[in-house]
This record gives sequence, structure tokens and C-alpha cells, in this order.
Amino acid sequence: MWFYLSEFSPIADVEKMKLSSVAIIVTAVQFAGGHQHTAVHNLMVVLVHADTKSPEGGGTVTNSVSMKLKRIKSGSFPMGSPVRESRSAAYPEHRVRIGNDFYIGVTEVTQGQWYAVMGTRPWSTRQFVEEGRDYPATWVSWNDAVSFCKRLSKKEGVTYRLPTEAEWEYACRGGTTTMYGFGDDESTLPDYAWFADNAYNINERYAHSVATKKPNTWGLYDMHGNVYEWCQDRFAEYESAPAVDPTGPQGGSYRVFRGGHWNSTAGQCQSSNRSRSLPTYRVINLGFRVVRVLPNQLAPLSSDKINRNR
Repeated sequence: MWFYLSEFSPIADVEKMKLSSVAIIVTAVQFAGGHQHTAVHNLMVVLVHADTKSPEGGGTVTNSVSMKLKRIKSGSFPMGSPVRESRSAAYPEHRVRIGNDFYIGVTEVTQGQWYAVMGTRPWSTRQFVEEGRDYPATWVSWNDAVSFCKRLSKKEGVTYRLPTEAEWEYACRGGTTTMYGFGDDESTLPDYAWFADNAYNINERYAHSVATKKPNTWGLYDMHGNVYEWCQDRFAEYESAPAVDPTGPQGGSYRVFRGGHWNSTAGQCQSSNRSRSLPTYRVINLGFRVVRVLPNQLAPLSSDKINRNR
């Protein structure tokens, strides 16, 4: 009979070394005929860690409604608020792995794209809304956004859906671990986002045309501002344990939306910022962007599919 004993370096030490795996020394001890025989084996165990470089090889595709989508490679990152951020207690930083590549909209869904799929203009006549094909589609609920994804999926024969909250933050961070996708210096936020300081406070009280600010390191625009963006998940406080492809809780009334908008403070635009509301909620500063699932690839198992009766 073989008995196995193991020794390994603490995860904290491995994290300091920026390693993605750690060798575990396993000693196998066999007792046979009154004699002890030992053998030492080295095993490699992959840890969930923060990728320090952008994934390589992500291309861009354009679909039938002129929507550009960027391929995001699988990887891992620290999701949530580090200790230096004020919301760290409520949304603690924890390790998350995104297991599959996915495509995500380079911009928020625009009014032109929405009309091409849905044939409606829900934002029309609303106060504090500019109209035009390149402005983000707003005054859409979570339910409306899901309907858009279903109709676009049927139109193109591929699966579109809202991003999971983890996918959204992974894409927003773009390989960074800082408060914003461009670093910790909020004085440069106006270069990347429409928010209170360069919109609402100077009487430009509306969402601006998409892709008029700098993109993040992975080529995605307006992740920190312009309009909030619906995500697939229901809302709950984070677990502190590492996770792989999390999709949120199975129950709950509220859906998550992420990012900042044209009346947000700089702090509300940080990569880890979270908000939520009922899936019927509509407002002029809330829109969405979509994920397209790669062919022959299973989407993350959402809580809705786990429990359809809730």
C-alpha cells in the first residue's frame, strides 16, 4: 500500500514570485514485507494568479450590424477591490480565472446597431439624450438587452449574450491590477472616459458618441465611463475564495451593471466599481455591450440555467 505525503510553498510566497504554477513534492511511502520504500514525485499544480501581460493573439471581427468585437484570450486576474480602495471590505479582491476565449464589443451597443436589430428607439424624446447612430443605446432594461442578444443571435446564427461580471472586469482591466485600466492616476481619466468632470459639470449632460476617448490596453473603448453597462449576473457580495468562470448567485432580484457614466465621480469609474438594479430598470445613462461566444464553445453555466424556476 502506498501512502502520500506532500509539502509545498505557501501560496503567498508563490504570488510574490509571480509564478503561475508551483512544484509540489510528493513523497510516496510503501510498506511491504516489513520494509519501507520511498519515491519522490514532482507534480505541477496551476494556481489562479494575475496575468501580468495582455493575452496574445486577440483579433477583431465585424458583424452584420457593423459591430466590432475583440477576441479576448482566456486568463486570470484579481477581481474586486484591493485593500487600498475604499470598497475593499464589501467586494474583496479574489482570484478569478476566465477559462475560455470570448469576443466582446469594442464599444457599447450604439443606437444605430440597436435599431438595426430591434427596429425601435427607446431613448427617443428622453431628456439629456443626444441622438445619432454612434451614440450608445440607452433607456434599455436588462430584459431589453437580453432580448437584443437573442434576436442578434438568431439573425447571425451565433450566440450573443451579456458579459458575465467577471468577463466584464477582466476586459476592463486589460491585464492591469491598478484602479483603472490605464493606472492609478485619476488625473488622466479624462483621456479615457466621459464622466462628471468633462461632461455633466460642463453642461454636456448626455452620453457621448462611442470611441471618442482613448481605448484601454486591449483596444476597448468607454469601459470607465459614458454609460453604465448591464452584465449577465445577479448581484451578491463576493466570496473571497478563488473562482473559475463565476456567473453570480442563483437567486436574487437585482442584476449587475458596471463601469461609470457621464455623471459619475472618478471613484465610481474604477475597474472594480459595481452597481445593481431590477432587470426592468431603464435610465438614460445605462446601456450595454455584448459578448459573442466562439463556435463550438460552451458558454459559462449561468445561474438562470442552473435554476430556471427562480
